[in-house]
Amino acid sequence: MALKNSDMNWGGIARFFHWTVALLVLAMLPVGFYMAGLEPGPFQLDIYWWHKSTGLLILFLMGGRFLWRACNRRPKEIDGWHWWEKLLSRVVHALLYALLFIMPFSGWIMASAGNFPLGFFGLFDMPPIVGPNEDLLEAAKEIHEFAAFGIIALLLLHVAGAYKHAVMDKDGTLRRMMPAGYIGIVGSTIPGVLLVLSFSLVLYFEFFGEHEHEHEGGGHAIVLREQAQPGGHVPAEVPRDVPAWEIKESESRLIFKATQQGREFQGTFEKFGGDIFFDPANLAGSHVDVWVDVSSVRTGASDRDDFIGAPDWLAAVQYPRARFTAEEFWHEAPNQFVAVGELTLRGVTLPMRIPFTALFSDDPQGERTATVTGGFSIDRLAYDIGGGQWADAGTVGREVSVFLALTAKERD
Repeated sequence: MALKNSDMNWGGIARFFHWTVALLVLAMLPVGFYMAGLEPGPFQLDIYWWHKSTGLLILFLMGGRFLWRACNRRPKEIDGWHWWEKLLSRVVHALLYALLFIMPFSGWIMASAGNFPLGFFGLFDMPPIVGPNEDLLEAAKEIHEFAAFGIIALLLLHVAGAYKHAVMDKDGTLRRMMPAGYIGIVGSTIPGVLLVLSFSLVLYFEFFGEHEHEHEGGGHAIVLREQAQPGGHVPAEVPRDVPAWEIKESESRLIFKATQQGREFQGTFEKFGGDIFFDPANLAGSHVDVWVDVSSVRTGASDRDDFIGAPDWLAAVQYPRARFTAEEFWHEAPNQFVAVGELTLRGVTLPMRIPFTALFSDDPQGERTATVTGGFSIDRLAYDIGGGQWADAGTVGREVSVFLALTAKERD
């Protein structure tokens, strides 16, 4: 069999692209529906890793197929086709080509917009093509799913047309694309068998697979936000001669960075507050008691937000708040200090030192403002966050870095 196309047949390279992509797509479709129903865990992340790598492989193969088709002649159409058959064939092929590009590209956008890792079988990482954007992530998910169902419908039409020409018309259409050695009746039935098997698995995973945890996840997110609302906080008694400070939430940021499968992602906590009594001239009388609503985590991907608040991780329902208290402060340098206290996270309390810089100013209205910046790192396993099956740092890194930028005004 020649590598290039001839007037009557597709060449070996065109057949290689066609059948390799076909087999990968038939495998990817049921796997995609299967992994969507998996419980969150390292196994699910491994399946996603293989799924994304294979999606990139399909994208590369489709690029090669498109270029080869552009620079190689197309076999002549077989005599006897009706005009509507020619039109339908061209429309189905054009839509399949489009969706087989859209599908992996939308996956690439999902990974980029959600700040998820996207590697190619561990050989290299693909660069993000967009920045973190939760709205774009959700839109790309919709496109990805639409493309999947579109490919299913088009494959049914494509295969039905091929067997119509092979069984009813007997015009040799299917034979022109079959791999060498698979021209007989048995060989010709293999694509149909694989198609039926693939679509049967798709239907099973979509309608009969395990999806209970998805409903739990959706309800879980609501429970987190309803039960973990900060409230009932009683301000501590103001120490004599030490000013009290009120955090301006709208002008403050609490950011963390962690890694997933070697790729760094960033998130924020949107709800925090507490009592701060601080005076650089009276460190002995200063103390802080601040809290963070752990269910207010935002990483740009709602699935990951719910996952972080789940029982294996921050357990936001059982432990809705993280808390830092300190009654000891050191003066390190001009405007630089260290708060020595305890951090309570997921019910575990450990000593913690937080270095920070504090700058003070007065606005034109006479309101005194403090700007505080600092940071620290924790070992998540020390707080029993993501232990057990999640203990492997290759899946989720153990070290989590936290950065704070707070603006506070002095209370009257």
